[in-house]
Amino acid sequence: MKLSICIPTYNRAEYLRKAVSSVLAYNGDEIELIVQDNCSIDNTSAVVKSIHDTRLKYYRNDVNIGAIKNVIDIIKKANGEYVFLLTDDDYLLPGAIEEVLKFINQNDIYFFRTDLLIYLCNQKKTYYRSYIDSSLVFNFDNDKKLLFNNLFFSCHVLTGLCFKKNIIDFNMLNNFENNWYPQMSLAAQFYFNKKNVGYLAEPIAMHIWENETYWGINNDSQEILCKSMFDIILEYKRYLSYDKLKKMIYYFTFDNKHLPYKLDELKFIDKCILKIKFHFYMFLNGINYYARKIYNKIISFIDMVK
Repeated sequence: MKLSICIPTYNRAEYLRKAVSSVLAYNGDEIELIVQDNCSIDNTSAVVKSIHDTRLKYYRNDVNIGAIKNVIDIIKKANGEYVFLLTDDDYLLPGAIEEVLKFINQNDIYFFRTDLLIYLCNQKKTYYRSYIDSSLVFNFDNDKKLLFNNLFFSCHVLTGLCFKKNIIDFNMLNNFENNWYPQMSLAAQFYFNKKNVGYLAEPIAMHIWENETYWGINNDSQEILCKSMFDIILEYKRYLSYDKLKKMIYYFTFDNKHLPYKLDELKFIDKCILKIKFHFYMFLNGINYYARKIYNKIISFIDMVK
């Protein structure tokens, strides 16, 4: 089995049929589709059982184990050499599986993500989302431009992530079962263990945004979500050189406009560069309440570590 396409689901029967159908439209037998139902209370079970295809495997949890554990658990159930994640409200675009298999077969790669089309429900707009300009493969040793920053921070979206299963350290992955982004720890796990990672610059799926979620957290809860990302960076910081670590924190703090929640963990950051870069950030974005709030925290941090 080459590829396991995994759809963790909860109470999304209205979307799920389209997601499943988009996968099973592929004619080859080198894939399997796994749907893991996290004890839905709608008609999810009936929807899946009405679809008859030997490539489809359906599992239902006896109790709701939480969204994150459901993601980790479905990865463990995969039988394929590679796992491709698809959330239950998204769907694959025509030719998607062919493109993914082609990229896998042509490259010695362990982890990659793909371009997406994103549909904004409230605005009724679709736009193209690309995180890296071209398809490529790289690793820790030859990543001179720190492309991993772009790859890592793009992994907050589950749909479009693909990775080899057989070398996953599930003990490490289980450490993040209370983190909102365990898939981001997978990206770090492969990269920092010097495995080839990469990017497929082709739109593979439609990602639905601004619709109702069942993750137990609001997408606007930036402080909690950013804490999850930063915890993963800190977990793997021992692998990073001083220069790479600084660049990664800079990307997190300034390019993504998120302030790390553990300022005491950043004592290794060069104070002068941090201050200069922050002034440049303020110049670009204007002096507003949010910028002043971050500025005051960083100045306090700089004073603390002098």
